[in-house]
Amino acid sequence: FNPAYPYFLAAFRAVFGRSQLVLFAFQHLAGALVAPLLYKVTERAFDRKAAWAAGLLAAAYGPALFFESRLLGECWILLANAAALWLLGGAAEARRPWLSWGLAGAALGVSAAFRPTVLALLPVLGLWSLATLRHRRPELVKAWAALALGLWLPLLPFQLRNRAVVPNAGWGLTTSSGGVNLYLGNNPEADGLNQAPSFVRYGPGHQYQDFADEAARRLGYPPSRAQVSKFWAAEARRFWREQPGAALALAVRKAGFFWNFKEPPDN
Repeated sequence: FNPAYPYFLAAFRAVFGRSQLVLFAFQHLAGALVAPLLYKVTERAFDRKAAWAAGLLAAAYGPALFFESRLLGECWILLANAAALWLLGGAAEARRPWLSWGLAGAALGVSAAFRPTVLALLPVLGLWSLATLRHRRPELVKAWAALALGLWLPLLPFQLRNRAVVPNAGWGLTTSSGGVNLYLGNNPEADGLNQAPSFVRYGPGHQYQDFADEAARRLGYPPSRAQVSKFWAAEARRFWREQPGAALALAVRKAGFFWNFKEPPDN
């Protein structure tokens, strides 16, 4: 799983003890910062009326309150992403734009350590940098460098730890399950929700090992974690290449689930 929250729990409990009430109170306090951050982001982008709407909607968002009272890292992801938006929104007017971009990168790096899906927004950040700094080429280059460094630093400790524990795991950013996750959603047996292939037992406790064992059976040798990810990513691409009609229909089905008014249960 993504590494940040287990390590956060270990550090928090070393200081404050194992009381979940104390932990959840701390997470509620962190989550309370999201609303004013979104207020400032929206005020800068639109006006004060829109800012009040955004802030109040964020404060009243029920799922956020729910996740803050669970052993899950979603509240920290929301806070890190909101902080990055606030930093990027004002970077162009800052005295040192590269510093704002570097701090925003660090916030997104923290978010990625909790769940790396935020990295999918990097192309959007590239467009934003061009829109705000294209006429200031030196500042644009420094902003890109600062963003890359800031993004990488929160992930570096986990990379070093993984490399020390499993030397053949490669230098992946966070986890080695990228190819597995890609194949889960793009294979002939997928249903658009969370249906695992027939060779995988139900439940996350042994899911990855089943994928690794099946990869070993098909390859004819026991692969490394990096090779497991690479193999299943290639299998997902092969599904799209050999069955484009089925793959496209599955993508449309997933889009329908995503935009539906109610999230389908998958457990």
